[in-house]
Amino acid sequence: EDEKIIKDTLEKLEFEKDTKFICLTVRDNSYLKKLYPRHNWNYHDYRNWDIKKFVKASESLAKRGYKVIRMGKEVKDTLESPNPMIIDYANSPYRSDIMDIYLHSKSFFTATTGTGIDTASYVSRVPMAWISVPVQSFYSFKNNFHATKHHKSRQSGVKLTLSKIFEYGSPTDQKFIDNVLIEELSESEIDDFLNEVLDNLENK
Repeated sequence: EDEKIIKDTLEKLEFEKDTKFICLTVRDNSYLKKLYPRHNWNYHDYRNWDIKKFVKASESLAKRGYKVIRMGKEVKDTLESPNPMIIDYANSPYRSDIMDIYLHSKSFFTATTGTGIDTASYVSRVPMAWISVPVQSFYSFKNNFHATKHHKSRQSGVKLTLSKIFEYGSPTDQKFIDNVLIEELSESEIDDFLNEVLDNLENK
């Protein structure tokens, strides 16, 4: 039954046998709010991203011949692009739990901000481009590439070194909150990072 669902869905997504695709898994606050509405999840806000920041990178990856599949079970905003190679699967009628796992396990690589379902790529040994916070969560395995948000001193505005970031503890610690400003990467920085990951994986 699962195999039939997968086959039928791939046809609806216009996947050919040799279709190359990249999963884009971007965290926001919708999933936890929907599943656990009575709990205050604001302390996780530093991990959220604006999906609009990923449009430029998606367009670049599509130009290089890859479908970009925006993943997610509950998402805040749509991924807007006229490019047919960019599919907002999270907001499509084709999304299902079995397809979430299948796509994550078969992608050329998965670009993720660290959400949970990306574990399907991780356990399937799919290469991963992490843009994650906190920086303590880095995985150091082959074909795991890492970026994070900018960490700056609240007092001076200067970017902090890793050792200085670690001195302040976790982003939920008061010492960290008082001293560290976390800023999202720009569209161009995300674009550069994901294209560099693709260059590595294509041996360029």
